[in-house]
Amino acid sequence: MNLKGIRLNLLAILLIAGSAVAADGKISLTAGYFGITAKANGETANIGNPSAFKIGYQYPFLNHFEFTGNYTILMADFSGSDLGYGLDVGANYYPITFSSEEKVKDNNFEVKRYQDYSPYVGLGFYQRQFQSVKNSYAGLGATVGLEKYYDKKINLKAEARYITLAGSGDSEATEMNFLFGIVYKL
Repeated sequence: MNLKGIRLNLLAILLIAGSAVAADGKISLTAGYFGITAKANGETANIGNPSAFKIGYQYPFLNHFEFTGNYTILMADFSGSDLGYGLDVGANYYPITFSSEEKVKDNNFEVKRYQDYSPYVGLGFYQRQFQSVKNSYAGLGATVGLEKYYDKKINLKAEARYITLAGSGDSEATEMNFLFGIVYKL
């Protein structure tokens, strides 16, 4: 997939998220550091860089849970000479707080209750394609994160992800992400 394909995938995600504006979902934009250790044909390679980018949509359900759909881009350097990219889907669990703000609305008033800090853990399925090795990987991963209330429309977000991926043949990879960004509440 080339840069045009990546743009089309991002456009599709934005259109899907835009159609869900009536819901109490959230759109997140995060960036940060990634590190990958890959093994193939008996050889191991490592790469790490502060050029991981993720756009996502989060939809709350059952008070403490939310579905997540993300698109991640990993750049070997900021020139885009080598890219890794792919879709991520999963769910987050907020053990201490609700996954969205509590609302009570009447004809005369509206009350919202929010938490200053909302820690969460998550599980997901991750798919990655890498240009340089022309290989696709897929696997499971775990997330630990924290949302910090900023104002009625924005939260700040910090997140760490650990992902194990398997590719064609005996190839496998481990990906670590440390991401920071904003969450826009719809």
